[in-house]
Amino acid sequence: KVAVVLSNNRNVGVHARVNKLGVPSFVFSREEFADGAPVLAKLAEYDTDLIVLAGFMNKISDPLLNAYPGKIINIHPALLPKYGGKGMYGIHVHKAVVAAGERETGITIHYIDEHYDEGTVIFQAKCPVLPSDTPEEVAAKVHALEYAHYPKVIEDLLVSEVRAQLHDIGTGCGNEHRTCTVFFVEQVIHHELERQSFYDLHACTQVDHTVGRVVFRPIGMKCLSVYVAEEDVAHVVH
Repeated sequence: KVAVVLSNNRNVGVHARVNKLGVPSFVFSREEFADGAPVLAKLAEYDTDLIVLAGFMNKISDPLLNAYPGKIINIHPALLPKYGGKGMYGIHVHKAVVAAGERETGITIHYIDEHYDEGTVIFQAKCPVLPSDTPEEVAAKVHALEYAHYPKVIEDLLVSEVRAQLHDIGTGCGNEHRTCTVFFVEQVIHHELERQSFYDLHACTQVDHTVGRVVFRPIGMKCLSVYVAEEDVAHVVH
């Protein structure tokens, strides 16, 4: 399930959206994210298993990286290692792709490390870039790939984690109940989107882990949502 939403902006719409669904949200300053301790305390409070970034622009601090090694993922709107690094986000990526005359682009889902966009690649998907495409048209194609693939990759990672836990403890878990969770972070990015759209991620799956048996119970489309408007992009992590 989605355990909690952590944000660096109290004015974006994701807070109201997730609160209506019973998901708590909290705001931390840039300094608190950099320090790490306040954020780590909140993540521990909600038993966070996986941190999923969806557009978060700040560099992840060392305390968070050290506390969640191999547990923080991000989605980038290009085929890394091309068009990655600091300053390469949103429409800036798509403008660079069009200017370079690329014939294809896509998405990269990858683990986070201490460098921008250099973590191990988990998944990539491609789409064509036509000679007549504008950066906005390329963005629309890439967004479609994000919506199609990011939820599934998140779910696969959570399922793999639970299977690993089951393997470790075998059938000796008694009546223990565990829930894998996903957590989101959000941040204002730009004013480049001309229309509003809703980014609904249905990757959240409740996992019952009882006497060596896993039962998946999809919570539904609204369980994990990122709202993308002209003024904000909500980000997800857990």
